[in-house]
Amino acid sequence: MKKTSLKKAPLTSINEKSLDQVKESFDTWRKTRTKRGRIPEDLWESALKLYPHFSAYRICKNLRLGYKEFKNRLPKPKPSLPTLPANPPTSSSPFIEVSLSSTPSDLNINLEYSKVDGSCLKLSSSGHIGMNDVENLCKKILEA
Repeated sequence: MKKTSLKKAPLTSINEKSLDQVKESFDTWRKTRTKRGRIPEDLWESALKLYPHFSAYRICKNLRLGYKEFKNRLPKPKPSLPTLPANPPTSSSPFIEVSLSSTPSDLNINLEYSKVDGSCLKLSSSGHIGMNDVENLCKKILEA
């Protein structure tokens, strides 16, 4: 009978076998290193590729990695920006009328009001506006 050598199959799909292969790579590195040191980047990359096919907890437990460091090395999701409505506001949009009080003060005010639909109102004033005016404006916006 002819003996054949078994070679490890390359990682083509993420499955239980791939987790075991990465675990074996970590175990080999741990057994052969001469001194304590940082985990090589290629091993980190192999571990990170297992996520999200396996939970971070399961990966860290099997590979004996620090959970916090593993999570810090994961790519950060990009924050999604609110999208503006496709149609511009119509003439039926409410207009808010505010009358100014007679006792202005020197206040610098920046007011920003945003709705979940993406619409936004920004108001800036450098002095000569009363606190009653600001209060009235906020009430009107919240009522609209």
